[in-house]
Amino acid sequence: MRYLLYIQLFLLSSLLLAQPITWTDISASQNLPAAVKLFAGERSSPALKAWYLEVDLSDTTYVILPYLSTVGTEGIVPFSNRVGAVAAINGGYFNVVNGTSVSSVVVREDVLAQNLSALNRNGTTYPVTRSFISFADDGTPAIDWIYHFNNAFDGLYKFSSPTPNSPGNPAPVPNPSDGSMFSSLRGGLGGGPSLVKNGAVDISFNEEVFWDSGIGFDVENPRTAVGFTANNTVIMLVVDGRQPISSGFTLVSLAALMKDLGCIEAMNLDGGGSSQLAANGTLINRPEGGTFQRPVPTILAVDHRESLPDAQPLGNEDIIETGDSGA
Repeated sequence: MRYLLYIQLFLLSSLLLAQPITWTDISASQNLPAAVKLFAGERSSPALKAWYLEVDLSDTTYVILPYLSTVGTEGIVPFSNRVGAVAAINGGYFNVVNGTSVSSVVVREDVLAQNLSALNRNGTTYPVTRSFISFADDGTPAIDWIYHFNNAFDGLYKFSSPTPNSPGNPAPVPNPSDGSMFSSLRGGLGGGPSLVKNGAVDISFNEEVFWDSGIGFDVENPRTAVGFTANNTVIMLVVDGRQPISSGFTLVSLAALMKDLGCIEAMNLDGGGSSQLAANGTLINRPEGGTFQRPVPTILAVDHRESLPDAQPLGNEDIIETGDSGA
């Protein structure tokens, strides 16, 4: 309760100080199909630049799919071009040493990568469920907290609430009986924390063990988020940060924006220098203030219905959590 009150007070103070964001539809400049719109946002105080894709899932010509790179890591433009995507944002977290994804990637019931199942903070182990956006066979989106009980699809369980972790108080290991299996899945991508739940700002930062991770709760950073509205329109957002022309967002501000854009469910993805958005082979935002694209192992792409990436076997490498450069 105290944590939620802090979010509400922080959000109220932020809204009182900040000017509104002015949004402009720039879809025509990128020659996007009618089902996919691109908006550019700008604010003078505090300085901010942001962009979001609005994807109408009622047009079944296009789908949203996660991709795990077949060549290790790639900048978003060569990555999206190689898979033939209409548009894309960067995906989940990864090991900066070897480029291994530490966020789930599931495509047509093939588990290509897994969310972290436990984290160590100051010598204490915290079992953890983490956020996961999924798309059913009919394209219906959902955001749940998930846990992998094995490497296969039948070991992937979703939960309606996150593991009740808090600093110094680890939660029990999740129990399959408290969750449920996915009956089918077109695709899904992990990340976290969740930002909006049931139409309200609800940030599962502590529950997903993001403290001491480099993600930052009330620090302005470049951010990437994904969510969906009540009419199954998907919002894919990127905010530039750490620049004179764009300070970035806190997680609270990010959650508030996703809610303002109509999302009833939303979650955070990898941020910092990884935050990238491409449309029709063009880098739209300016990560780290320029056109350099940090190589990433995963993206969330708007693609043609017949598109599907090749499945890859899940490895057994040691992994570390990353959320940003230096984390």
